[in-house]
Amino acid sequence: FKNTYALEDKEIEFIVSNKALANYVENVISELRAWYLAENPKGEAKEYYDDRRNITHLAVNWLVNKLLKFVYEAKQTVKDLKITPENFAEFIKLIYQDRINSKNAQEVLAVMFHTGQDPSQIIEEKDLWQLGTTEDIEAFAEKVINENPKQVEQYKGGKIEVMKFLIGQVMKETRGKANPQIVNQVLIHKLK
Repeated sequence: FKNTYALEDKEIEFIVSNKALANYVENVISELRAWYLAENPKGEAKEYYDDRRNITHLAVNWLVNKLLKFVYEAKQTVKDLKITPENFAEFIKLIYQDRINSKNAQEVLAVMFHTGQDPSQIIEEKDLWQLGTTEDIEAFAEKVINENPKQVEQYKGGKIEVMKFLIGQVMKETRGKANPQIVNQVLIHKLK
């Protein structure tokens, strides 16, 4: 677990204390590695090696701190999980790629736990996709800029704290589905 998956001693100690959990984690990480290498064929192992710590830590964090909470509250065991390692890996991939925000991810995980349903299907049914590209956000940013000329002038005049207001307006327009960091980047670019 330490050498292959770049996990920390504390994580490893907790995971290996339960054989079913250790097997589940290993299967999830194996799925994540296969996904990464399939989507990054030119990157091969080096980029995965560089990113694996972030990916595996994200997976273990969600598994230990969120998924196991559901397991314990339902008085179940890892063996009772309806979520396949493939679906949990897909769920982690969607978070890692910023396709869903943390708040919505918690809602998706709850549905997955109770139903075993595929995360993409849940996100689609509940319309929880995060707008994560600049193209997704540009029209909303332009609308906010056009509707708030006073704040735009204040920002251009050096009052940079107005950016928070403008970001908030874009988030409101997108019903919280935009990635705030990308909203910030798009607004800065459009306000130049």
